[in-house]
Amino acid sequence: MGLPGVGTMMTILAESTSYRCPICNIALPSRPRTGPFEVSCSDCGYPLWCCQIVVDDVVVLEAISGKTPEHMDIEHLCDALTASGRVRRVVVDLSDVELISSALAARLVALNKRIRAANGRLLLSGLSRFVRDTFRGSRLDRVF
Repeated sequence: MGLPGVGTMMTILAESTSYRCPICNIALPSRPRTGPFEVSCSDCGYPLWCCQIVVDDVVVLEAISGKTPEHMDIEHLCDALTASGRVRRVVVDLSDVELISSALAARLVALNKRIRAANGRLLLSGLSRFVRDTFRGSRLDRVF
């Protein structure tokens, strides 16, 4: 579930971050906040369950706590990543996620399946102890 250098990459991200919509790649004015209200991209309308940061050839999707994508949101994301050629290395940063719902876990499995089908690789980073234990207990740690 890790990639050598992910910790270093996360440090780089923290120092110079330009958050972008993962669909249309427009710069977001700030990182979307957590909470019960849905936030969408002002340009394309995509519901922001994550924001995108690109470091070299790695796409980092920072998950936003409390936001769970719908199945079609994952489909749109995969289509956008594939169309842009940015599907080779994708990291989903779960640092902001303390609890993981079965719906979010299922969407991550679907995302992983689509990225692998496009000859890419999906990695998870920033898992809290509870999220890591949840993945291990359900044996999803073998999927990633």
